[in-house]
Amino acid sequence: MSFLAIESIARGSLTPSRTILWLDEPEAFHSLPRSLRRLQRRGLEVRLTENFGPHTKYFPFIEETAEFTGPLVTADDDTIYPRSWLERLVAENRKTPEHIVCYRARRVQIHGGAFTAYATWELSESAEPSYLNMFTAVSGIIHPVKILEALRERGRTFLDCTPSNDDVWIHNTAVRTGTRVRVIDGESRTFPLIDGTQDDALWFTNLSEGRNDAQIAATFSPQDLERLSADTLSG
Repeated sequence: MSFLAIESIARGSLTPSRTILWLDEPEAFHSLPRSLRRLQRRGLEVRLTENFGPHTKYFPFIEETAEFTGPLVTADDDTIYPRSWLERLVAENRKTPEHIVCYRARRVQIHGGAFTAYATWELSESAEPSYLNMFTAVSGIIHPVKILEALRERGRTFLDCTPSNDDVWIHNTAVRTGTRVRVIDGESRTFPLIDGTQDDALWFTNLSEGRNDAQIAATFSPQDLERLSADTLSG
């Protein structure tokens, strides 16, 4: 975990009401580096949880929260975020609170009534909200309360179908709740990555070994595919 990602958020033009870092390794939790202890003194919450893979960034919060009072923003720990990052997410959420708003998404491709290979999906470059925009968590996402409530209701069933891809699970939840996804400015952005964080990146394994395709197939039902296909026709 690099403290630089958290530091970049803490120095933003708008700062979060709470910033939570979830750790799933007791040894790391009980021996925090000086950089994280310094951030704790500035308000960072460091919490110990089970290992939910990439779902760890949001699921413990959802599982423990009795009532959601506002949207949840998630960020990866391998990225340097620009100063306006959070301010822009919040502003865009206020414009269309019924949508998931993100900085980066891939455009779902369907051919012959089936998904094409995930590796062929291009980055979305449309500002129109759509079920076909599958956000990628790396650049940041703001999730409306409706999605948080639906994710809590679905519980831990993601472990059965998409344990190593949280984007697939949350996107499926969006489709099932009638929540479209909007890319800010219709321009998918990739912010600077922190050196040394991509050596064993999960996204590469999911992509190169076809895990994304297997998890998508295990998660989306024929009814989900119909809703996505209808958006293809209307768009």
